[in-house]
Amino acid sequence: MDAAPAFIQPEPIDLSDLLSAAVDQIGLIAADKQIRVTTDFPEALPMLGYTDHLIRLFLNLLDNAVKYTPQGGAIHVTGSKTETDVQITIGDTGKGIPAEHLPHLFDRFYRAEADRKYSGGAGLGLAIAQQIVLEHGGHIGVESTVGQGTRVQVGLPVTPPSCR
Repeated sequence: MDAAPAFIQPEPIDLSDLLSAAVDQIGLIAADKQIRVTTDFPEALPMLGYTDHLIRLFLNLLDNAVKYTPQGGAIHVTGSKTETDVQITIGDTGKGIPAEHLPHLFDRFYRAEADRKYSGGAGLGLAIAQQIVLEHGGHIGVESTVGQGTRVQVGLPVTPPSCR
């Protein structure tokens, strides 16, 4: 991501199609854990963006949701659009994240101590997710309650700054 060529231009995409494909792909893993994945977003969420990066963003966030949601849990993906922005939320009924870890979630290589044994990975996923959102001129945030689950909210402008 740090070395991405500057000459790549955003392209018109339908984020609904991209999200549907990501949910379908992660659905196989979720089904193995008997996790129910539901969606609620419009048929079309048009925007300009970097398709490959957005696929990586949403697969990463959905993979985390599956990884930290126990068997029999649920993941819900919602989306909406205004004239200027697309909002996507991925919520899960997972174990949640203690409040003291929330400010550090997007730091490279950061992992909550309890998660070191819980999952593989190097602690780069959310840092990469944040970088993708920032390259689109958007924002990402996390709300979480231990024992109840986590909600990741992504806001992306319909037209990235590089096209304005």
